[in-house]
Amino acid sequence: MIEIKKLLKLNSNVIKEMSFEEVYKRYERYLHKECKTYSENIEYEDVFQIASIGLYKAYKTYNNIDVNLLTYASIVIKNEILMNIRNNKKKVKTVSINSIGYWDKEYDSPIEWNSPDISVDIEEEVGDKVFIKETISSLNDEEKELIREYFFRNKKQDDLARELNISQTYLSKKIRRVISKIRTSVNDVIQ
Repeated sequence: MIEIKKLLKLNSNVIKEMSFEEVYKRYERYLHKECKTYSENIEYEDVFQIASIGLYKAYKTYNNIDVNLLTYASIVIKNEILMNIRNNKKKVKTVSINSIGYWDKEYDSPIEWNSPDISVDIEEEVGDKVFIKETISSLNDEEKELIREYFFRNKKQDDLARELNISQTYLSKKIRRVISKIRTSVNDVIQ
């Protein structure tokens, strides 16, 4: 395989002919640094792949020897990552407990979506609703009440703690335990 090299400005004093492989090795640490910034929105490995593609695009389209390669590449890499995040937001359907309307005193009223514009497979939609309902029904009455008051009625922890006659710190721990219990339940099903 023939190694293609381009003339690149690496900093104000260094202009060098380099292949993409050499550029990749030189800026791999920078790619990892960028990935940490965006890994909250996408899996780290996915962000790294997207950033690598961005670096390749920057290498291929770089043609202004007056601008440092990294200055140009950083913009291309960030744009590539942000474009991917935007595209994935349009495709990904997130099921939120808030989008389900069955929270009444008996916890068994009809299930309704608040967002009718979501176009998804009906079986998956029903499955998600049933899954969330079953997950919440596995909580005891006190935990259900905490979830209802804190997340659905948007009560502040201070106010809720006062109503329950407990400290805000203790209430915060209880809420974290309930969330952890829900998360464990969800992870058990997913795995």
